[in-house]
Amino acid sequence: RYPFFLRMGHEMNGDWYPWSAAKNDYDASRFVAAWHHVYKIFEKARATNVIWVWCPMNADFPASPWNKCSKYYPGDEYVDWVGIDGYNWGRAVSWGIWIPFERLFKKRYEEFVELYPDKPIMIGEFACSTIGGDKGEWIRRAFANIKNEFPRIKAIVWFNINKECDW
Repeated sequence: RYPFFLRMGHEMNGDWYPWSAAKNDYDASRFVAAWHHVYKIFEKARATNVIWVWCPMNADFPASPWNKCSKYYPGDEYVDWVGIDGYNWGRAVSWGIWIPFERLFKKRYEEFVELYPDKPIMIGEFACSTIGGDKGEWIRRAFANIKNEFPRIKAIVWFNINKECDW
């Protein structure tokens, strides 16, 4: 009865989920076909309360031409919002560095503003490690950045779980 956001197949441009091209013969078109299939099931069921959110990671993992996030885009008629996921891992992992919010999201945000000018933008998942910097200050700056430098961001979701680290 009520509208809801459906962020199906998130982070598809990473190599950790079974719906990624990395796990499907390096072929992003399979993800697009699956999205269309599910969309049509919802359409046939007259589930008109769905807000479809297409949400890749802030960077492509691996950063290869076959894995460019735009290859996974199902098309404007199948997407209501575009999203971005990203994390400041800090020093919680051996390969991590402290990354400010603006650096974490700016490149992908600017790409989406250009490619999808009519779509609202959501940060589908974001969080900050407690190791390697001041998490509280990171969060304060993130909110200031969203307000002042990322005007197309209309929704955010904080990833609040103790998983790979205490987000």
